[in-house]
Amino acid sequence: MDLEAAIKSWDVENIRNILDETQELTAIIDKINGYILHMIYMGIDLEELDEAGNPCILYAAKNEDTFICDILLQCGADMWATTKFYISVYEYVNNFSSFEMKEVFQKYCPGLWKAVECENIYQVRRLINLWCRTNLSKNGVMLKDIALNTGNEEIISLILGIFDSMKLVYHIFAKNTKAVSNLLETKRQRVRLDLRKMSDKGAPIMYYLIQSEDVDVIELFIKYGCQLYTIMQDDFGCDMPVLFSALKPGKSVSVIEALLPPDKQHQEEMLFKILYQGQTILEVALTQNVSLDFFNVLIDRGGPLLLCERNQVNQTVRDLAFSLGKEQYVDVIDSNISSWILHPGKYPGRREKVAMYGWNLDTIEDELKKNSYMDDYFVIYKSLQVQMELLANAIVEGDMETFSQLTTSLCESEESAPFLWYGKVMGDEKPAKESIDNLFDQNRRTALHYAYASASMKEIKSLLMSYGCSEHVLDKVNREPLDFKDKQDTNDMMELLCRLKLKDFTSNEIDPWRVVGLERNSEQSKDLCYCEHSEESCDSENEQFSDYESESSEEEEMQTARSCSIS
Repeated sequence: MDLEAAIKSWDVENIRNILDETQELTAIIDKINGYILHMIYMGIDLEELDEAGNPCILYAAKNEDTFICDILLQCGADMWATTKFYISVYEYVNNFSSFEMKEVFQKYCPGLWKAVECENIYQVRRLINLWCRTNLSKNGVMLKDIALNTGNEEIISLILGIFDSMKLVYHIFAKNTKAVSNLLETKRQRVRLDLRKMSDKGAPIMYYLIQSEDVDVIELFIKYGCQLYTIMQDDFGCDMPVLFSALKPGKSVSVIEALLPPDKQHQEEMLFKILYQGQTILEVALTQNVSLDFFNVLIDRGGPLLLCERNQVNQTVRDLAFSLGKEQYVDVIDSNISSWILHPGKYPGRREKVAMYGWNLDTIEDELKKNSYMDDYFVIYKSLQVQMELLANAIVEGDMETFSQLTTSLCESEESAPFLWYGKVMGDEKPAKESIDNLFDQNRRTALHYAYASASMKEIKSLLMSYGCSEHVLDKVNREPLDFKDKQDTNDMMELLCRLKLKDFTSNEIDPWRVVGLERNSEQSKDLCYCEHSEESCDSENEQFSDYESESSEEEEMQTARSCSIS
């Protein structure tokens, strides 16, 4: 007998046995949660009294069922309803219930209806941030009518502004996909797909869809423009793009396919830019041991730009997988690279990017050359690699004559022409100006970071600034160029620059911002560096949330996205 049947038959002994033997209690709780929410959604009156004159929430309180009480109060059950004891449910709990039950009632006190009636703007904001139901009615009067009758512009703005978004949330809770689709189709401009629940890590709606693996609704959200880099906090309070919450070992591949549909515009750039604690989505997926099919989808959607990215010690994700002994992931990576090279028609532009981004093909070259479909790719690839190496050496040695000759020859080369077309043939400066903040090293730093590191590079800094290079692009540990300016010409900063010039990746990079006299290993140093900025951004976010998250301006949203390390 399963739990549902045991509950329907009131078989208490079997219910206890099932609960004792079942490890996945979260799944059971979610199922019960779903039943209750669905019944409320279908119109069950929470205010209806039984023969004794008591509302249903009183019995949940008497049974010390904090879980059920939490759901009922969130859905609008009236804690001030009178009981047969001639006191309200709230008073009963305050006098007779456990501390845990009192905490639940205090969490939702005084209730959204009473908060609106009393024009308590602070409580209205707080309860909305708990995702309390807003489409409430009593005796034929709607909550939004009560808000309008107050004449309080702030309360009216809060209730009406969030009404459709909260309606969407409760459609999702009730698993009514058709209602979700209709609401998005008819009222998209009035619905906030990225609405966050501030009482639960600032998690957006998408987080709950990912956890419940509601693929149909995920697809609808992506179709209507939901952002996957919306910031939330992880279990330790650090900033995390919501997409990273999907990187779990048992997560179905259908979830990531719904989140990242093929050929979506700007998707490759988005996947490349988002970071979590200084790591790309492929690095985190690897350490989280996602399924191989899941990992394969990430590579396919991210393309060469993401796959060729290197970490702070100059490793690609393939190098990292190999060093961790995860050969199956190495095979998935090699398989994708081979497909991109062998089937240029199916994957246009990808094998050219593999060459341009410096991917090492030595491990699969011999195998690829056995393929009957192989053309002269390796001849062109090796020639391009040689020219790129010569170009790099010319820059290091300050040989401007060789540099000019090589850039000219690369421009005239058919293989490289597509990459330089707008900059040279069209004579358009815009691509060059826009790309200046998108040229990163393996630390995700721009040229301006290093130009600020030493006063001797003042002219270079001025040149970069004149072309619009930003002082606020974050690297993998949330440092911006202005942070480098603060440590300009210090011994640690000079050592950092020297390490980069020598390309010495055998040791971890020195931290010029470390606390003097505090002994830490390099990993702790990196974590502290990240956490210092996370706390700062969290403090500013909490201040913003107190003024209700749904009212934040577009500029504030951009600042929030920035704290998510989107370069």
